[in-house]
Amino acid sequence: ILINDQGKVIYTTRKDLDDDTHINKKIPDSRLYNAYTWGLSAPRNTSLYLDFKQDPYYENTFTSIIASPIFLDNKIKGIILIKISFNEIDRITSDSYTWNSFGIGSTGETLVYGEDWALRNRGRVDQNSKPINSKNTYKATGDLNLEYFKTESVLNDRGFDYKGNDVLRSTGKLYLPSGSLWYVSTKLNSFEAFSVLRKIA
Repeated sequence: ILINDQGKVIYTTRKDLDDDTHINKKIPDSRLYNAYTWGLSAPRNTSLYLDFKQDPYYENTFTSIIASPIFLDNKIKGIILIKISFNEIDRITSDSYTWNSFGIGSTGETLVYGEDWALRNRGRVDQNSKPINSKNTYKATGDLNLEYFKTESVLNDRGFDYKGNDVLRSTGKLYLPSGSLWYVSTKLNSFEAFSVLRKIA
């Protein structure tokens, strides 16, 4: 979404906003207004990240927003906003949905959580489903020791995931340029992880 310094939408790729729409406090997605007002006074070569939330323009779609100011001759001329959906995070964490060749077998997946431990992607379970209900943290994290991360950055452990499967997992912190904190957890069912050892035995 390209917005000029007067708050008018100049161009959108998805057309969720009409051209010439004026960005103000009354638009359905308040993040657009917040990003626009931030951009008017933002220094050159800076960016703002606004975390995932329900996108009011698309049913059952969660998006985050990255904003950056546009300068010409040292004057602010506009703000560019980029929306990112859960699908993009899934594509990155699965190497374009090729889990098996990605080295995590037939049961592995990578899950991304926000600071609230709500999921920022769908994972491998069902790409066509809604995100796991993140209001109940256990449903999203299984028995992962959340308290551990108050003082530590990485945890390698064995436990139970949100499906109740016995898994081996590695979870660590990821700091975004905006200062936001995500947690990335890659896991694999223990049965599959130990299958090579069973064959050797």
